[in-house]
Amino acid sequence: MAAGGLVRRLQQPPWLGLLAFAVTFTWKPTAHAISVLSHGLLHGAALGAAYTTFGLLGFALVWLGFRRDELTASFLGFFGGALIFMFWIEPSFALFAERMGLEPLRHHGQVYLSPNLVLMESSAVVFLVVLVLLGANKDTRCRMFMWFHRNFRLRPNRPTPGYRRQYSRIAAMETIFVSWFFYIVIIGAVDPRLLGPAHPLTRLLTAAMFAWGVYLVGFKLPGLQAMGEAFRYAIAVAGVLWFCV
Repeated sequence: MAAGGLVRRLQQPPWLGLLAFAVTFTWKPTAHAISVLSHGLLHGAALGAAYTTFGLLGFALVWLGFRRDELTASFLGFFGGALIFMFWIEPSFALFAERMGLEPLRHHGQVYLSPNLVLMESSAVVFLVVLVLLGANKDTRCRMFMWFHRNFRLRPNRPTPGYRRQYSRIAAMETIFVSWFFYIVIIGAVDPRLLGPAHPLTRLLTAAMFAWGVYLVGFKLPGLQAMGEAFRYAIAVAGVLWFCV
């Protein structure tokens, strides 16, 4: 009885949103630990095979979520997207940077960005173009896109009647794009050609991200009523606060 009461309480505000945030945020250090461990234990073809397998597992989780309820689909989409980004997208930048013979970014003899991050920085324009096209989806329920639609009068058209959302795909895309976005922002802040770690704007940006993240955790997440929505919302919130770590 006590356990059942605890579960019901966790499924209600404010614990619902806070629990979702705890899951999505703690995945970040867990993912980094897995990456470090895999590089320490595996090398060469074995490492490539492991990365390929985990990436395929990510796609399988997303696909599995297509026929699940909203919460389960969001959960599967998040972990599927996280595996895809971690084991396919991130390593691809390192692989191609090595194949192209890119050098680290140095400034006054100090290394600021590794070759894979230099290459990832160049993907900023691609990211922006794809993001704008995704935002043009008239059936989107993304709060950020809807804010732009509403405040800048950019509504693409009327939503499709009876449209059913694929929550696992949405959660996977959000996970990938949030990770990609904050990578680009962090790289830009560290790049001494743009700002640099000691630049006042970098410190201001970090403080603003922290304040925004605390606001979202303290005031937005606790008010969410639906478990699936809270979980997907927490994906972005975790990205905001992870920027400050």
